[in-house]
Amino acid sequence: MNLKDRVRQAERAVTEQQNFQTAVEEFYKWLKAARETLSNCQNVTGEKSEVSSRLQELQELMSMRHRGQSLLNSASSKAERVLPQTPPKGQEAIQAEITGMRGDFTALLEDTMSVKETLERCVRDWSK
Repeated sequence: MNLKDRVRQAERAVTEQQNFQTAVEEFYKWLKAARETLSNCQNVTGEKSEVSSRLQELQELMSMRHRGQSLLNSASSKAERVLPQTPPKGQEAIQAEITGMRGDFTALLEDTMSVKETLERCVRDWSK
């Protein structure tokens, strides 16, 4: 392999790493917005219309979970491309990052379902 090939290979590695970092940032940006929406929906006090509105907002968040899954899958895919060119300690960090992202996504889904159940129960209680 000559010098030009090595330079191209290094440039590709840098580009792949930047693409991975961008994917991670996009996922966490989406996650932050989703958590803010979830936080806004947790309040079960107020008029029935207010609680119903929060439930609707939460259902919209649930319909957007596919976007979060897509962003997570994109980051995972980009991580797989970066791993072969990464030293062992860096590989561990990348794998830990993806594992953390999966855990964060799962926690968001679980929290969303819990809040949804609480809001639905509240709306049902208003109807009694």
